[in-house]
Order: sequence, then C-alpha cells, then structure tokens
Amino acid sequence: LLTDSNLSDQERRKIHDWERALLQDIKESAVDLADLQSDKFDRATDDLDALYQGVCYPREGNLDGLCLDELDSAVGRQAGLLSGTDITKASELITASGNAYVNNSEFDWEALGNAVCRFGMMDTKVVKKEKKKPRRVLQDKNAQETQPSVYTAKKEDIQDAQARRLGILETAIKRESGQRVSFFDVVLDSSSFEQTVENLFDASFLVHNGSLGIGLDDTTGLPFLEKREDAVKDQASSGQCILSITPAQWEGLVDSQFTMLILTFFALLAAPSSAASVGRILHFSDVHLNISESFPAADNARIPIRYFQDAPLPLLESALLYAKEHVVADPELFLYTGDHAAHGLFTDEYIAKTVETNVHAMENYYPPKGQEGRLEATAIIGNADGNPDYHMEVTDPETESNPSIELISEVWEDSLTAANMDLLNRRGYLSYALDGKLHVITLNTVPYSPSHLPDTSKNPDPFGQFAWLDKTLAELQSAGKFAYIAGHVAPIVDSYGGNPQWHSKYIVKYKNIVGKYADVIKAQFFGHVHSVEFRVPVTSLDGPTGEDDTFQLLPMYITGSISPLFGNNPSFMVWDYDTETYEVLDYAVYASNIAESEPQLDWKLLFRASEAYGLKSLSLTELSSFVHRVEQNVSLVESYYWNMKARSPNARPCKDAVCYAKTLCTLKWWTTKGQYLACVDTAQTLIADTDSASVSPVDVVAAASGSSATDNKFAMNDVMMTIGATALATAVAVVCVALTVLMLRRAGVLINRSQYDTVATL
Repeated sequence: LLTDSNLSDQERRKIHDWERALLQDIKESAVDLADLQSDKFDRATDDLDALYQGVCYPREGNLDGLCLDELDSAVGRQAGLLSGTDITKASELITASGNAYVNNSEFDWEALGNAVCRFGMMDTKVVKKEKKKPRRVLQDKNAQETQPSVYTAKKEDIQDAQARRLGILETAIKRESGQRVSFFDVVLDSSSFEQTVENLFDASFLVHNGSLGIGLDDTTGLPFLEKREDAVKDQASSGQCILSITPAQWEGLVDSQFTMLILTFFALLAAPSSAASVGRILHFSDVHLNISESFPAADNARIPIRYFQDAPLPLLESALLYAKEHVVADPELFLYTGDHAAHGLFTDEYIAKTVETNVHAMENYYPPKGQEGRLEATAIIGNADGNPDYHMEVTDPETESNPSIELISEVWEDSLTAANMDLLNRRGYLSYALDGKLHVITLNTVPYSPSHLPDTSKNPDPFGQFAWLDKTLAELQSAGKFAYIAGHVAPIVDSYGGNPQWHSKYIVKYKNIVGKYADVIKAQFFGHVHSVEFRVPVTSLDGPTGEDDTFQLLPMYITGSISPLFGNNPSFMVWDYDTETYEVLDYAVYASNIAESEPQLDWKLLFRASEAYGLKSLSLTELSSFVHRVEQNVSLVESYYWNMKARSPNARPCKDAVCYAKTLCTLKWWTTKGQYLACVDTAQTLIADTDSASVSPVDVVAAASGSSATDNKFAMNDVMMTIGATALATAVAVVCVALTVLMLRRAGVLINRSQYDTVATL
C-alpha cells in the first residue's frame, strides 16, 4: 500500500526519539514561541519539516501531526494571554510583516501569516442556535417491539460460494482435458493485481477445506490444482500455509505468462493444421492376483507386497487409485491384457473367484460404459487363467461353448452384450466398437503357445480365429475403419532367452494376415512377459527376409505387469493416440519401487517414450530410426534395458557385450528362436574377435545385428535342430505336467497358499 522508506528499523527508532525530545521542548517553550522577537517558532517548524521530510508510513505521519498540533496549541495558549489593545504587540506585528509595503515594494504575506497565527483566533460574535423542542409523537401502546435482525452467513450461502468456485475450477479442468489444471492459470489475473490476490484467497480456501488438492507436476515442477473426490477429501489432512505475492512478483509472472503465450502462438503457427485432440488408453496387464484361498477380504488385505511374489489385492488397488487420481480419471479405453490368476496349482473355484475379484476391482475404479462412454476391454484370457496353467480345451465354436472359458466368464455378463458374451464363451475372442471409426479386436492367444495344454499344434486354426481375424479386418478395410489388436501372449520370441511365445507357424500365419491390413491396424498391444518392450519388423530395418515384400508389418507393443513375480517393479502404461487418425503417438510408464516404499507404495511417472528415446511418435519410421540410433549409442541400450524392467533394483546391470547384443536383438520382431540366437551369437563372436581393438561393443553389435536376407534365412540343419529340440522339450513337459496333475487329482492333494508362497520366494 505504501512505498518503502528505505529506512532501517534503527533509523526509524532514532526519528521517534528526536520527535519526543522536540515535543517536550515545544511544551516547555510556549512563551518563547509566542514572542515575535524570537525565532523559536520558526526554528521549531523547520525542525519538524526536516524530521518528517521523508514520511512514508502512517505512524510517522501521525507523529508529525501531533507535533504540529502541540506547537499550534502552545502558541495559541500564550497568545490568548495577550491584550488585543496592546499597541506594542500591534507594532511588533507590523514590524514582523516587514517594511516592504511602506517602501512600495511587494508585501510579504507569508511573514504576516506566520506572525498572526501566534495571536490566536480573532474575536467573533457568538450566534446562539435556536433550540427546537422535540415533537412528541403518540406511540401505539399495543405495538410489539421487534429486535433488529442480525445477519449471519448461512451454511447454504457458504456452500453456494464454494460450489461456484469449484464450478469455475471444473470448467478450467475440462478445458485442459485432464484431471488437474495449472495453479497459475487459475489464480493469475494479468490485468489486476488485486484480483490475483483475491483468487489466491479463493484457491487457498478450497485447498484448506479439502475440496482441492495441490501438488507439483512431475514433468514441469510447477504447481497444479486438482479436484478431490469426497472419499479423498475426507482423508485429506487440513493444514495452513502462507502465500505471499508482491506487485513486482505479480508483474514478473504476468510477463512470463505473456512470453509463454507468444511462444505457444508461434508453435501453433508452425504446427500442422491437421493436429487433432489426443485420446488416452489406460493399459493394465498381468496382475496375477494373489488372494487367500479362504476368500475373506480381511485375509486378502494381510498378504504382504513382495518382490518375486504375485500381486495381492492392496497392490492392485493402490495402482488403480493412483491412476484414477493422478494419471487419467476417464480414459477412452481401459484395457487389460490378461492373466488374472496367480501362478500355481489351484481349484477351479479359486481360479474363477480370482478372475471375478480382479475384474471387479478394476471396474470399481473404471466402470464399463459401453458405447455411451469409456470402453472396458478386460475379457482377455491369459495362460494363468486356465486350470492348470496354459490349459484350454479347443472346442468347435459352431456347435458348443468352451468349458475352460465358461469357468471364468460369468464376471463379464453385465458388461458385454449378449452377442459378445456368446462369442466369448464359444471362441474367446471379441471385437468392440470404440467409436464410429475404430474397433478394438481382442484375441485368444493361449492355444498358440508351445506350452498350451492339450497339445493342439497340429490344428491349423484353433477356434477358427485366423479366418475370423482376416474377415473382420477385411470388413473394416472396406468400410474405411481402423482397428487396435490386443491379446495376452504376443507372437514374438521373448527377451529372456529368445524363446518363441507362439509356435513359429502361428507367428507366420499371423504376420501374413496383419501384413495385408497395414492401413487398417493402428496398434498391437500385448502383455505376458512382465516387461515393457516393443518390436520393430525386421523388414523395415534390413529389407526383405523371404516373406512377401508387399506386406507392411507394424510395430508391436508389450506392456509390463502389476505382478512383481520376476523381480520387476509393478507398472502400468498410458497410451496417447490421435483421435482423428488413431495413430499411437506416445506412451508413459508408471511404476512403484516396492523396496523403497514400505509400508506405502510410491507410484510415479518413470518415463515417456518420446522423452526417453527422442521419438516424435510411435510410427514405424520413428521406431526404426530409434533402433538404428541404439546401434550407435551405448547409453540408449542401457536406458532401454533399464526401462524394460520398470527400473527395478533387482535388474542386473547391462554393461557387457552379451547384454548389449541381447537387448538390441530383442528390439526386432523375429519369427523363430534361431533368428534371434543367430543375431546374438554373431555379435558375441565379433566382440570376442575385436576385444583388443578400439571398437565399442555396441558398434560391433550394430554390425552383427544388421542381418541381410541371407542371414535371416535358416539353414536347413538349424531348422531341423530347432524343431527337434522344441518338440522333445514340449513332449517331456506335457508328459510331466499331465502325470503330475493326474496324480494330484486322484490323491485329492493341491498345493496350498503357504507352500506356494515359499516356492515363489525361492
């Protein structure tokens, strides 16, 4: 309100001491002050002027006035004692005014005025005011006295004001297409400092009573406001803080905001005119829910969260709550890519109850809305959802429902249409319409796995799924529509040892289909391997590999898991896509480090692909360019490997040539294990041969992994050896599992939860 006087507190105290001394001197020198022959009065006023020349604060201004008043009163009291007929005093008055008037020069009115004030007020004739008699008014004796009403703020008025403030904030949040809004966007008024202060008060009030939450953005470090749900509001602790802002700070913020507006304006001018809004997909996978076999909720809550064990219910609910409150409250699609049940041998009842509990937990936070709103796609069956693991009867979908699927499908009766429910029970795969132009196709991938029981690898098309997929994509193509494909087990070789996750012949058949519809398929989402990965088609990197050159394969994306069974950090992903073209633009990975978060999990954004890998989008061109950059950059290899494990403290450091080679070869979408191992073996041999040369391991890996058409073709003996070894291992595994299950069922013995936890820990 007042300009700073630039005086220290010590200097101001000196002024107050001088003022008290001057005031005392005025009181004691009243006679001298009234004496026209003395300059005491002039010196006193000059001292006052000098003392308070730099008055800036109300306190000093008040003291200045008190001194002047005391000076005037002292002179007036002394002047009142003088006789108005005293000729001596009159002559003194004339003398004080100077002789200039007598000498025909300009009259010194200032000198006269200073002298006259010492004689006090002039005598005046007192005019007495006529007193008016009050008019008597007869009062009504029967009238009742009423007490004036006292205004008190009603609770409803306070609630209305609060609702108005919250309404303004909700509008801002919707405009930002998110769950939070910038703190400065809400409170900063570029045209008024006073309004900014009022906005600060409103915002702090809403934060104080729990209606709003305030925090710092992980990416920008700037404060944000977000609306709190009632449940969260009740749990929020009430606190106080001091918000301070000066006019200079306000001007600096306004200038910064204006600069950002200018930069944004030019960025929009430079951006393509076809830029569209961004949709979001929330992607969970591989919870492997670890619940008590006795099923009580209290027992489920007591299961601890540990690395190398499957996820208990509190871990899943913690991830869902964080996603709902801090990441995306209302995604266009909630996607779950399978494996609801924990690893182990359980009863049919336990498997069904686990799937039901897992789906209901997700629906509590993200309820399905069908075509009226957000789409839920959780009806994807994983290998762990069978009993035993990887078990699923392959039946004729034209004549009967599938008993393995019906065992767990009841939980989706309320969220699926009758037609889709029948399709799920008979075949295990579905097609949803996300909107008028985009469909989500979910696949039943369990029968394609080399671990599938019973062995149906001789079946060219289990459940007729390949024929259905080809037909569905062709129909979408003719209608000018697009598709996202999702499933549990990806048609790849894994990053652990290059083991094929589908039979190679099924991978080839899948590629033959999707390669024809590159203009329809916009993304492929899978899970299963508990690792954040993607695959880039080899043809896009090194030319043809013997398959039809006219096919255009697209990148494939694999998400991490909620289950920390393999020592990984529990994680989930959010995909950004263009709502006009449906191209996938970016993905973000959120995770929690269990070891550092006891007893409470600490979820946070780990990385965004665009920032971590320098990608403009997730297009084939961008990802192919990234693979080539990885071949020349050791730090990118290590970064990708570290992110695959969701930055778990249990991940082995990737510092040697073998890890470099495996990580780089994992980026490519191979069909067989032999192709993958050939890439890794060649790289290791080259590194060993050049160990003493001044060549970095990654340079050698780049040379080794750049396979040509000839390198990518299997020699016949490699093919036969791989097929033979795979067949033998599969046969032995099938026989062992079948005999074990048969013996356990006959004996009525099943592994209990405590035994399973011990085995999982080991």
